Amino acid sequence: MFNNITIVIMKPFVHFPMQRLVVCSKCHHAVLPGNVDTHLKDADTHNMRKENREHIVEEIQQIRGLIQHKLELNDLIFPLASSPPIPELGKPRTDGMQCKLQYEDGQPCRFISCHEDQIRKHCREQHAWENKQKGRPKAKVKTPKKCPWRTGVHCQHFFVRGPGAQYFEVSSSMNEPASDLSSETTQFQTKKQMLLEAIRKAQEEEDRQITEPDEAKEPSPWLRRTGWASHLEGLDKKKLRTLVAAASDDEPDLQILCKAFDWLIQDAQYHAIREVIGLEALFEANKKEVDKETQMPFDSWMDITTIKRYTKACKQVLCFIFRAEDEEPEERPPYELTEEQQMAIEHTRIHIEVLRQWKITHALRSEDEEDAENEEEEEESDEEIELMENIQKEILRLWITILNHPLQDNEYKSVLISALAVLGIREDYGWVDAEDYTPTYSAIIKMSRLMVIQEAYKRRQNAIKQRQGKGSSLKEAEREVRSYYHLVRKLVHAFMTMTHDGRDPMPIQWLYRTRSYGFKIRYTTTAHAKIQWIGHDILYPGMRFSMTQFRSMVHGLVAEAREVLFSKLMMVRMNGEGEIDPQQVPTINWDQLVDQPSESRIGWSFLDDERNQFAVDGKWWLFERIYKEKPLRDQFWIGTEIFEKRPLQNVDDTLSDF
Repeated sequence: MFNNITIVIMKPFVHFPMQRLVVCSKCHHAVLPGNVDTHLKDADTHNMRKENREHIVEEIQQIRGLIQHKLELNDLIFPLASSPPIPELGKPRTDGMQCKLQYEDGQPCRFISCHEDQIRKHCREQHAWENKQKGRPKAKVKTPKKCPWRTGVHCQHFFVRGPGAQYFEVSSSMNEPASDLSSETTQFQTKKQMLLEAIRKAQEEEDRQITEPDEAKEPSPWLRRTGWASHLEGLDKKKLRTLVAAASDDEPDLQILCKAFDWLIQDAQYHAIREVIGLEALFEANKKEVDKETQMPFDSWMDITTIKRYTKACKQVLCFIFRAEDEEPEERPPYELTEEQQMAIEHTRIHIEVLRQWKITHALRSEDEEDAENEEEEEESDEEIELMENIQKEILRLWITILNHPLQDNEYKSVLISALAVLGIREDYGWVDAEDYTPTYSAIIKMSRLMVIQEAYKRRQNAIKQRQGKGSSLKEAEREVRSYYHLVRKLVHAFMTMTHDGRDPMPIQWLYRTRSYGFKIRYTTTAHAKIQWIGHDILYPGMRFSMTQFRSMVHGLVAEAREVLFSKLMMVRMNGEGEIDPQQVPTINWDQLVDQPSESRIGWSFLDDERNQFAVDGKWWLFERIYKEKPLRDQFWIGTEIFEKRPLQNVDDTLSDF
């Protein structure tokens, strides 16, 4: 497509109509019209006389449609990959790496970089690519073969830096003919592809940009109540979502931050129990209003799924804070940090860097020490634990300062509420509705109460140590310092309850009120239908299956469970059709089994009911078989008395899966 370019006599510039640019053939890059005179003044390259510069500037000004401003370069149209190199841009680079992934609309990505760290960052942020190789790569490890980019791409660019500096692919030969680009059909297809690319970019930009009219398109009382759209107006949704993403492999500081937070929560759970701080302190920690007694004490116990979900929300908030502080103010939400919060962030960064430097030094020292211990799984040393505790201390301090932040006239001055607004953006750049978002508020509230208890615990322990340092015994120090109850009460009254005594509201009040509003929507709104019937077929999001297929799946699951039970757990031989000899297993009289619903003893089972009689002693039936049957004895025993560990572990794993 560049073979038909008309070159205007205005050396050293060449006009490219399709790109609406002029390129300096001597410097091998494009120059905006407003910068032409300055460019030609450069003593090292041109040093052109004034009258000659004025003539060229006048010639360029007469060209209609040229791109005048940098912002317009975001819509720059690049040539097709089959186009030959452009001589005016100099010799193409041959070390380009082009992304092989696609956008959500199916359009192929054309991003090219000549630096591997940049292509990795692009694939991760733009396409949510996850690097399967965990940890820091070895010095001699080459780029993995299965990577989402191709190498050795010949590429050029119009600008050296800034907007428009993206590389574009060209063919590998300077003399390669332009095939039949001169034909009307090819020209039409070329322009059609360029138009589609421009439309895709415009649509993507529109979808990603947050504007107030979003509320008119999506008239949601929930969205109006939260104020997310107005707070984030003008910002890029896609970039905002990267601020709350999980810490990646090339963000070691954030990985340490998140690990330290996990440790902090584990410590807090050990301390937030009545045996440590007392029941009254737990009642106080669960208060929502100062003048109302709570009916239940704070319970720090959570199942593994809940704790992972709750800590994830908090770690997203922490990652948001540290990432956003590295952005320009106009590129992030307009929250305002207090002086105490800024100091806590800075101290956290310092302690993380100290730990990183210690790990580097420790790793170098370990490489020189070759002993048997290196083969064992390495655990954290006392020194590393101490360094991590310093980070935990600063994270706790930061979180307390975030909670103790008077909102005054604008709740979005709080970095916590600002971060929660970003968490309200869905993967498709819509907004999370109330039904799905209220658990996030619950997570922050629960974790905040837990950290208030941890703060009270640390304050009392530090006070005890100070008393001991002055000569008091442990018992005397414990009597002299304030109790956990008083410390928890003071913190809760300061910033964990609804406004009282004429104080300004705190972030927790905003969370309480907004969560209550979300609950009202959640419990009064009919849930969206998930299942549809079409004849005998069932439709569920992403699936369609018939009742016959469903029955077949259930039968298959039962058959699989039966095989695991008999062959792997009961050690019974099965034939090729999955049948067993009934005499191999004890009989059970199912019709005669009874239960005792009123029995409340821990660990009691209907199997313990004296009325239920079995042909064998179930607790010893398998052991007796192992002892008597040689094949099983050879499998599980070493010698005559010791059990083989690995077969027992396999059985235990199978039992857990079953």
